[in-house]
Amino acid sequence: MATITDTITGAQKPDRLHFVIVGGCLGGLATGIALKVLGHNSTVLEHHPTPLLHDQRADIVAGGHALEFFNRYNRCQRKDISVPSTCRQYLDRDGYIIHTVTASHDMSSWDLNYFLMRANYDGISSPSAARSPNKTSHPRPW
Repeated sequence: MATITDTITGAQKPDRLHFVIVGGCLGGLATGIALKVLGHNSTVLEHHPTPLLHDQRADIVAGGHALEFFNRYNRCQRKDISVPSTCRQYLDRDGYIIHTVTASHDMSSWDLNYFLMRANYDGISSPSAARSPNKTSHPRPW
């Protein structure tokens, strides 16, 4: 792999690569954001006919890894991405409760996570995820 020399530290870094990520949504966008931080380009191929998804209305558990990811890579003005919860319910397609878990955990919405990822990946803003004008780039890990 070709390398370039960092003009500030003199360290050798890999040359910028371009990745194509198939499957999109949250995992693909998270991968794309991490690759940008490393100085690479990426294209995320989503399986959706529109550039943004609308009205998913699904709540998801915001576990430690997800909260750590947003704490590290989120450059949007919005910093609150989860709320505490003591009960999680699973519903069938008709909306009836089929399982309940009583435990403390943080919850977030699928829509909010998606819009934050899009704002951080390619700058698409939404009412819930406006890009911060003073933080336009991600910190470099080296």
